[in-house]
Amino acid sequence: MDLLLGAPQSGVNAYVTGTRGYRRTEYAGFAQDTWKLTPELTLTLGLRYEIFAAYPWKEVGKRLSTFLPDRGNVFVVGSPELPQESGTDTDHNNFGPRVGLAYKFGKRAVARAAYGVFYSSEAIPATSLGGSNPPFVGSVTFNNNQFDFTGARRIAQGFDRPPGLVFSAIGAQIQAVDPHLRTPYAQQWNAGVQYNLPGDVLLAVNYVGTTGKKLVLDPNLNQARPGAAAVATRRPWPLFADISWIESSGFSIYNSLQVSAERRMARGLNFQAAYTWAHAIDNGGFIGGRQNYFDLKSERGNADIDMRHRLAVSSLYELPVGRGRRFLNGAPRAVDLALGGWQINGISSFYAGLPFSPGSAVNTLNGSGGQRPDRIADGALDRGSRSIRRWFDTSAFRTPGPFLFGNSGRYILFGPGTVQFDASLFKSFYITENRARRVEFRAEFFNIGNSPHFNNPNSSIGSTDAGRISAAGSKTTFQRTERQIQFALKLYF
Repeated sequence: MDLLLGAPQSGVNAYVTGTRGYRRTEYAGFAQDTWKLTPELTLTLGLRYEIFAAYPWKEVGKRLSTFLPDRGNVFVVGSPELPQESGTDTDHNNFGPRVGLAYKFGKRAVARAAYGVFYSSEAIPATSLGGSNPPFVGSVTFNNNQFDFTGARRIAQGFDRPPGLVFSAIGAQIQAVDPHLRTPYAQQWNAGVQYNLPGDVLLAVNYVGTTGKKLVLDPNLNQARPGAAAVATRRPWPLFADISWIESSGFSIYNSLQVSAERRMARGLNFQAAYTWAHAIDNGGFIGGRQNYFDLKSERGNADIDMRHRLAVSSLYELPVGRGRRFLNGAPRAVDLALGGWQINGISSFYAGLPFSPGSAVNTLNGSGGQRPDRIADGALDRGSRSIRRWFDTSAFRTPGPFLFGNSGRYILFGPGTVQFDASLFKSFYITENRARRVEFRAEFFNIGNSPHFNNPNSSIGSTDAGRISAAGSKTTFQRTERQIQFALKLYF
């Protein structure tokens, strides 16, 4: 049978074989102050400095190794070739300034603007780190003779591991981290105006933007060049299989117009509406699936979260019936108990569809990774022509020629949007005369019309189901789901 093993280094045998203890120390300092320059103008300035020592992680037993492209081999941390415990240099350039301005126009309007730089130790799964590389991990085969019962090794004895076993990296799939990995950061900015309209309605119009720099990507550093020869001979380092290379080459940019209107609670009514137009662009995520490692520019495109339009409208209305209300204020307790304390709530959600990337069902790269098709026309259908059986024009794409990457971009098509109505009905039963204690009954309805919310279509060009939608809803959340009804009792005391 095959067994995945960990091989501890000399001097760290106290650590449990096969386990890893990842550590990182983070330091941060922050200073900020606010000045009221005039009765109308307020200025805020701040500066934050952060150090993520041993980013992304170090391991308590130094059981990490990584691939060094300039040396063409795998080395263990702490070795002369890789002296850092984490295998990476510490980034000491993490200065994050902040600035904010607020100006008041009379009694009804306020203008605000802000800018800041924010650093983040972007999460990297432990399975993508060097603790899963040789010489610490590998596969060994143990065999028992089924006819030699007296000489067989019992399960209780464990596996007989050869002494001094060290796994070779030759032919292995490697998890590697760029020794010069940098701390990802985002620049965020916004500017907007709030205006208090007649009727106690607060209107806000804001421009919000952010850009991510030095984001983590993990392309295949050892991707084979497309061709007819054996895959290994077309790799930059033929002695190794795929090398998942964590690097700081990612970027993103997001721009949005955000408009909201809110009527604060008055006469039992609260109303809020918020609309966002946005566009998000990046060059891939952490599990990015880059088509061509040698052409990062071709990965620039819509982000997978690029939702262009979103409108949410919510309301809350307390019925004006019962004690302290407009109607039946002096009603007997029994009448108040039955007719008072009702509240109606509603949420209406309208979302544009999320983008998806076309893929190629037939891969012509001969072992050189994933492939997108060639795009020969737009591919998007107008609203009247779309259906769940044909959401986009599959004839606008074709399988690339032998050993050629497809020219289609990332996330160029958009799936179905969402229209969902949720509602709830609350009833309060007051236990005490001062109404400080009560029991609240709740009836909540999600997707009250039970409308189907279709997912993105099959986008594998060349497949018989290409362009067809075969699933709807997200069963793990109350969004994009079938009708859900729930009841609850809540005690306030």
